[in-house]
Amino acid sequence: MLEAVRKAINPPYDFKDLFVVFVLLFLLLILPIIALEAPKHIILTSSDSNTDSGGGQTLAVHFDNPAPDSTVDGIVNISIRAEANGPTQELEVLVDGKMFNLTKNPILQKNPLQVVFDLDSTDFENGVHQISAVAIGNRGVTARETIKLTFNNPLDTEAPSVSILAPSSGEKLGGKVKVNVVSSDNRAVAILQLLVDGNLLFSKLASSYIYSWDLSSLAAGNHTLMAKASDLAGNSSEKSIQIYRSATQ
Repeated sequence: MLEAVRKAINPPYDFKDLFVVFVLLFLLLILPIIALEAPKHIILTSSDSNTDSGGGQTLAVHFDNPAPDSTVDGIVNISIRAEANGPTQELEVLVDGKMFNLTKNPILQKNPLQVVFDLDSTDFENGVHQISAVAIGNRGVTARETIKLTFNNPLDTEAPSVSILAPSSGEKLGGKVKVNVVSSDNRAVAILQLLVDGNLLFSKLASSYIYSWDLSSLAAGNHTLMAKASDLAGNSSEKSIQIYRSATQ
């Protein structure tokens, strides 16, 4: 009898056991209820609706201009509008899945958030392109709309111009020199190259470049320095000068 009373007063478990049991009950019973009541954040894709709601916010994004499936050329004016019952934190634009730079002075209007900007379709190949707008709202809520545009620009047959600003033709050179090459095009220069006696010194995705040239491995005597510029349509032009590698420098 005394042994039974002792076990009742001092049970064969301690407070650590009770704490473990409490934690297990919390995980099994309480957390599922909290999860069911938590707000759902839905990230939309172009195959979904262009509106979304999450965390109490409704968010929508629309293209006001141009119309979907339009055929365009030259400079295309694009107007995108985002509407929400809460703050719209950001609006992103993608062309063929790649982020488009909106820092080129777009027109920005608030309430509702609207962005108007120009896209130069001549920077892209002719054909069908996807333009996507992604609005980012409160607590990570996003909405997306995608339209297709057909770029149909006249074929570019005009070659870019290219010049070698330094060194001068006929100049005697030695040691290390700076070669300054510039080019321009009616649309965009794609590749700028510099060659000496037909051997490539550099090839850059740029319209101008200053090249630091070490002449220590160049034989003494006359050499041909040629700059070549090419555009996206494959048109190209060249500019050559003669230089003299001095044996004493």
